[in-house]
Amino acid sequence: GDMIIGETLSLLGSPGADGTYAITLNENGLTIINDGTSAGITIKDANGNNQFYADDDGNLWLSGNINAIGGTIGGWNIDNYGLYFNNGDIGCGLWGTSAHDNIAIHAGANAANIGTAPFRVCHDGSLYSTKGNVAGWDLDTNRITKVIDCGGTVGLRRVAMCSNNNEPAFYVTGSDPANSLFRVDWDGSLYASEANITGTIYATGGTVGGWLIGTQ
Repeated sequence: GDMIIGETLSLLGSPGADGTYAITLNENGLTIINDGTSAGITIKDANGNNQFYADDDGNLWLSGNINAIGGTIGGWNIDNYGLYFNNGDIGCGLWGTSAHDNIAIHAGANAANIGTAPFRVCHDGSLYSTKGNVAGWDLDTNRITKVIDCGGTVGLRRVAMCSNNNEPAFYVTGSDPANSLFRVDWDGSLYASEANITGTIYATGGTVGGWLIGTQ
């Protein structure tokens, strides 16, 4: 091969079927022209094992650590604090410090709005989720419910949504919460089809077995 030294350093090999292949180093960087059969950059250790390899399709293989404070990998963004992916208003990310509202993991919001992401885990162990299922209990922003073995549902509602909403605060029901055999309404009214109570009952009004309860 030839070596030409000047403003450009070129190492020229024998011509291949489709032209010369060479390694050229100049002000534009390092350029490798292949011979039409194989190409790449390879770094090997003393035992001949590949430690670094890049082919002419842009694929890169390496062993060892990658240290980066910016850039992207497979669409994931790298910064000093973590790794995140944005897709419009949604996204997810992993954060190694408390710089982002003390959040360690988030999903459902882009990196600019992780403080209101529908799913997030903080560095102190706190978990926030607007939906989910935990041990068979279904969670959403308004209620917790579970289908029980006999086919009914147990439900606990977070807040009364509006004045004409008949879903009680707590209920055990077959299908219709508003007419549950056992329920507690938002005004404190308790309804039960049957009750077995031990202890003292205090009441200022109502009826028990046809007897009227009053204060006089």
